[in-house]
Amino acid sequence: MGAIGTVAAPAGATAITVTAGATDIVILRGLAFDGGSVNRAGGATTAVAFTSGAKLHVDNCTFFGFAGEAIAFQPSGASSLFVNNTSFRSNNGSVQITPASTGTANASLNGVKFENGYRGVRADDGATVVVRNSIAAGNNPGNGFTALSTGARPAILTIENSTASSNASYGVLSSGSGAVVRINNVTSIDNGLSGVGTLNGGVVYSTGANRFLGNVQGDVAAGTVLTPWTQQ
Repeated sequence: MGAIGTVAAPAGATAITVTAGATDIVILRGLAFDGGSVNRAGGATTAVAFTSGAKLHVDNCTFFGFAGEAIAFQPSGASSLFVNNTSFRSNNGSVQITPASTGTANASLNGVKFENGYRGVRADDGATVVVRNSIAAGNNPGNGFTALSTGARPAILTIENSTASSNASYGVLSSGSGAVVRINNVTSIDNGLSGVGTLNGGVVYSTGANRFLGNVQGDVAAGTVLTPWTQQ
């Protein structure tokens, strides 16, 4: 499916800022967001900056050439993000879900590609994120999929039926005392550090139906314990 239209912004700017009402739903569909950068620097800063609203839907879009996050999801209240069949390519960041101290975020990403950027998706404090049927590949210097918590609130990331490959750091990382990652049917291969790892008290739950191979510093990072994720 080709793009219906192209959205561009000048260097250092944000293409779209969403500051909507508490019950408002915003839908972005069939758009190509062009940050204007070929080397992840010097282009537009952000494609979509979300600060308030009930829901943001991003369907069948492409994001490329942004010097910062393609989607910076930073709600001040309780908000949801849905990203489907969308590509993030050559951005200095892809999707970062970072609720404000007064906000919470629930996010669902399905059929998403994070390629040749700084990193793939990142869930921060106050975010609950599910990623399915997605790929994070060739990101440098960051990770494929990351949950990062300062410990103030949990950062919960569930990944199913997805692949992390040839990222410069971890394929999957859970970092911080409130970080929880759950993996099921995940392939993490040929990453520059480990296929899956924990730092600073992060936790990873695994069904055991995952594959790790060819990761430079070990398929499971030293000191990382994969806690069985069993049906409750």
